[in-house]
Amino acid sequence: MVTTLLIISLVLVALYVGATILATRELPESISAMVFDLKKPWQCVWSAWLASVTVMISPALTAAMPDVWYGIAGHILIVLLAMTAAMPLLPGYHNKAHYICGIAAGIMSQVCVALICPWWLLVWCVFFILPFCDRKWYMPGLPMWLIRSKVFIAECVCFVTEIGSLLTY
Repeated sequence: MVTTLLIISLVLVALYVGATILATRELPESISAMVFDLKKPWQCVWSAWLASVTVMISPALTAAMPDVWYGIAGHILIVLLAMTAAMPLLPGYHNKAHYICGIAAGIMSQVCVALICPWWLLVWCVFFILPFCDRKWYMPGLPMWLIRSKVFIAECVCFVTEIGSLLTY
């Protein structure tokens, strides 16, 4: 059952991000920033999406943490993801708090990966390969698509490492 929930969350993320990429015809700046591309009444769709992904990974995350004290890291991650999902729904502008919760959730997810299966942290090596993706082996700077989407790619790596570590647990 837990594996099924993880696969459903993976599919939900792939569908939502894929639909966003198809609609805008470019990589988003970040997954968190996608919510502010929507009009205010439609931001609840993004919040419901992130909340449902959080609910789907929660059972696997709490089961995979090796110790009670380590389990606190998993619970903190769940709370941070829930807060990130809820911030756009609050009245007023909470962009700063939204991004702070999102960044903290990304960091906490990697702490959880380090506690569950640290080998998955090797996925971060993709950042050494990315500058060479436009077939230029010497570059004075990074390609424009990478400069704009580096946070999105980092968030994708966070998600891949989290799901990968939970699936191999």
